This record gives sequence, C-alpha cells and structure tokens, in this order.
Amino acid sequence: MPHAPGDVLSLELSADPADLTALRRHLARRFPGRVGRARGLSVVWHDDEDAALAAGGLAVAAWQEQRGAGGWCAVSLAPSTARPLLIGAAVPPLGSAAAAAGLEIGELALPAPLLAVLRLDGRRRQCVPGEDGVSARLYDGIVGRAGEEPMPGRGAIVRLALSGPAAAVAALAQELAAALRLGVPILPLAGEARVLAGLATPPRPLGAPVLPGGLPTGEAFAHAASHLMGVMLHHAPHAGAGITGEPVHQMRVAMRRLRSIIGVFRDVVGCPEVEELAQALRPLGAVLGPARDWDVFLAGTGRDIARAFPDEAAVATLIAAAEARRTGAYADLAAWLNGPDLRLLGLRVAVLAQTRPWEAAVPEPAAEDLAQFGADLLARRLRRVLKQGEHLGKLPEAALHELRLKAKRLRYAAELFAPLHPGRTSRRFLRRLSALQEALGLLNDGVVAARLMHELTDAGGDGLAGGMVRGFVAARASSARARITRAWRRLRKAAPFWK
Repeated sequence: MPHAPGDVLSLELSADPADLTALRRHLARRFPGRVGRARGLSVVWHDDEDAALAAGGLAVAAWQEQRGAGGWCAVSLAPSTARPLLIGAAVPPLGSAAAAAGLEIGELALPAPLLAVLRLDGRRRQCVPGEDGVSARLYDGIVGRAGEEPMPGRGAIVRLALSGPAAAVAALAQELAAALRLGVPILPLAGEARVLAGLATPPRPLGAPVLPGGLPTGEAFAHAASHLMGVMLHHAPHAGAGITGEPVHQMRVAMRRLRSIIGVFRDVVGCPEVEELAQALRPLGAVLGPARDWDVFLAGTGRDIARAFPDEAAVATLIAAAEARRTGAYADLAAWLNGPDLRLLGLRVAVLAQTRPWEAAVPEPAAEDLAQFGADLLARRLRRVLKQGEHLGKLPEAALHELRLKAKRLRYAAELFAPLHPGRTSRRFLRRLSALQEALGLLNDGVVAARLMHELTDAGGDGLAGGMVRGFVAARASSARARITRAWRRLRKAAPFWK
C-alpha cells in the first residue's frame, strides 16, 4: 500500500483467536456506529505443482468477498514486522486458476497450471474512518489445506489491518497491544496459514541482517532494524520456557545487534523516536541478561566444577542454588515476554520502519553510498581496536574489558556490512575478529562469575565452593592474555575487506 513516509501508516496486526470477541468490542467502542456488518471472505492460495512459488517465498492468492470485490494478488511468505494483508498488484477477478496462468502480477509471471494449496474461509469487518482518518479491517477465519475439511480447534486466525495518519494509527495500535494480545505478526497471513496447515514455509532469515546493495543509509537502518526485531519475535515464544538456552542467546544477540546498528547509523537517523527505541530495549536486556548468565555458568564453569568434585557437598549445594536462580530468571523473563512490552517494542520498530521520522528531522540528507558509509565507520572502529591493543601485555583488566567492548562493536558493524563485500577476505576478517573477542571474553567470565557468586552468598558463594569457582576462572584467565595477544596480532595482519 503506497504511502508517503511519515504521513500515512499501514499496519497489519495479529491477534489471539481467543481475544476475537474482546477485539470486536474494543473496535466498536473506538469506531462507534462505524463498524460495518461482517461479510464473508474467501482466500485461496495457489502454487504450481512443483511448489516453485513457495520455494521462492511467494504465493498467489485469489480472494473474494461476499457481494463485494475480488481478484488475484501476489503475497509474500517471508517474515515481516509490517506488511498489509494483501500485497502486490491485483489483477481483475478471474473465473479460474487456469485463466490466471500466464498473466503477470507486477513483475511476477504466473506459472501454468496453478493449483489450489490453502484456503481461508472467514469474515471481514470494515471500520469506517472517523475524524482522525483511521480505518480498520478485521479479518477472522479458519485456514486449512484446499480440498480438505479443517480440523476442529485448529487453524483459527485473526488479523487486523489499520491504515491512516501515522500518529493516529500508531496510537491505536499501541492501545490495542497494551489491552489485548495483539502485536506485529511473525509471518504474514499466507505464511502463518501454511504453518497452521502443516505445510513448509521458506526458511526464516535469522542471525545478522543482510543489507541489499544500493540502499540509502536510512533505509538500510530500517531494513536491519525490522530484520532484528523479526529475529527476536521468532525466538520469543520459546525463550521463556527455558528448555534450552539457545532462544535466549539468540534473542540477546539480536537485541545487542539492534542497539549496535542504532549507534552505527546514529548520525543519519538521529531523532527522538530512534533514541526512544534505544531506551525501550533496556528492559528487554535486563530480563535476558540474568537468564543468559545463569545458562552460561551452569553449562560451563558450573558443570566443570561439578564434574571435577562430584562428591563435594558444598559444590552440589552451590549448583542447586544456581539452578534455582536460573529458574527464577526464566520466570521473570517469561512474565515480561507474555506481557505487553514485547508487543509494544515490535510495534515501535514497525512504525519506525514505515514512517522513517529521521527524514523529517533532516529533510534533505546528503546522499551517501552505503558501502562507503560502512567503510568509513569500520575503518574508524578498527583503528580504535588496534590502537588500544598495542600494549596488551601492560593493559589492566579494566582496559581489556574496554577493548572487548570495542571489538564487539566492530564485530557487529563488520557483520552488518560484510554482505556488501562477499568473499574470503571478509570471512577471514570476521573469523579473526571473533577469535579476539572470544579470547577477551575469557577474562570477562571471571567478572561475571564473581558477580554470580556474590548473588549466591547464602549458598556458599563466598565459601569453599565459591572459592573453587573463582580459582577455576582465574586459572583459565591466566592463559587468556597469551591468546588475546595472538588473536590481536592475527587481526592486525588481516586485510580490511572494505578497502
């Protein structure tokens, strides 16, 4: 849905089907006398017999409203933090899928023959805009495989599409997210329908964002921020369970990357809204950090101490207390993730990505090549790392900690811009930078262990078992300086991939 950045906002929100009645009541209060009657809606997604469209992250949808409009459109299966319900250039209504074959939707030539794959049968309610200009469309229905009866109790889906003046749409979305379990969907409707029907979806892009070449710097920030928010939303449903520590780890890395790119692009996108996003990430970091710290301790130092002293009662008591702390940390994390804060954070990023408020703060920003922008920033950050590392043997631990932070900031930035310079040079540079950061992290383990032992004072953290832990990390850290020196020298010899 085209719009002028900063003026008009279109958001698609996902709701828990159990909240449908509450959502309808909320909309009735928000749009008094302006909620239309429910109309039947049918959407049938198509692909060719080899599922080539799905493999490419696309589907073709035929949609028809009861006594209303209908047509064909291209829809994406890829994750997104903000995507209208139906996207792509629609073609006039057609009588059959066979008739659609050979036509083009935008730049997409439809294959022949098309086969019905998925179906949604439901309703659509239109909310007429009021004085604030906001319109809403509420969709609900049951999805299933085409030609099969839907399984009872499965396949329910609810989406709300909002559009209108940016400020009013954002305010309404935040109001709904705070009151109901409503937020930015992890997948667009077509992708979620495939999941509910048990069909495969294209792999979700996780990890560091991949910047397409040629993007303006402001759009590159919006692209990266949306990707990283999508990564966090992807892992959030499993993070609070604590079955494994990997979802928390991936959420924390994505959060740190997002904070990093705010710093990377601050000179370009600096505005109050972006600074508010930086502040809004802090509570998430505060609940992810303890869960991750206890995971690392129990899977590393704690496990090694327990194996080395299997019959030592003090060690067993300490490990049991650490596991209890981990359980408590995960309970706090689950409560935060199940509350409105994560939904509001996702909305904040989605609104930023569409409205791009930094363009209003700097109406005519200087045109700058993204690759050159990244090269200048990486060169500055590399100089800081190499300069501080010239006297590694004499640096106190506090200075080494600062070097670790500088190396981490360089690594996040290098991961961001490396896709613009594919090849062995970038891969080698990232490997050597990661080795330096890992070696520096061994020293930081001692700092974290000391803090965790302080938290376990009542369980022997300041006694025999705590002393064993401190001695273990100190012994491991004693060899870290040699590793750090070797890693720093190898990094110094690595050719910067951006030159």
